[in-house]
Amino acid sequence: MRIITTAFMLTCFIACQAPKNDLASSLEAFKTNAESIKKMMQNYVDETPDYSVYDSTFVFYPTNFYTKNPISIALKEYRVRDKFILDIYDFEIVDALNPIPGFDAETQKIDNSVNVNVTWKITKSATDSTKRRSAMMPIHHAYYFNEEGKIVKYESFGNFTGLFQYLDVKE
Repeated sequence: MRIITTAFMLTCFIACQAPKNDLASSLEAFKTNAESIKKMMQNYVDETPDYSVYDSTFVFYPTNFYTKNPISIALKEYRVRDKFILDIYDFEIVDALNPIPGFDAETQKIDNSVNVNVTWKITKSATDSTKRRSAMMPIHHAYYFNEEGKIVKYESFGNFTGLFQYLDVKE
């Protein structure tokens, strides 16, 4: 009887343990990651991107219009892309940054990913052949993190093709 009682108590103890990916720990990871995203976006506005928040396996999936297959961009190319964009355009966050948690599509549970809907004001300075132009564009950003709190995947959704066509018009 003692063995049965001990086995029953051990089973209850194990069953009552909180799972490693419980809601509280997922929300805590989300909060930490959301703060990283807020800082990262402000750094982008300040033209001082911080790549220490990215994992070496990071991949960016842009949603521009393509005539060939969609592309993915690794961290090295992403840094080059950022430099090119920040050399030409100025960015301003128009509305409050209110990150929302993402969820695992398979488990339907909150995970540590971060989604942000934000309206950006993007400005291209005047040149010899163009006037200064600005546009406002809402963008949905989706950031996916590993267990160490590093970004491994980033997707952004907005009409980037239309935006850059408008900003790059020569008059």
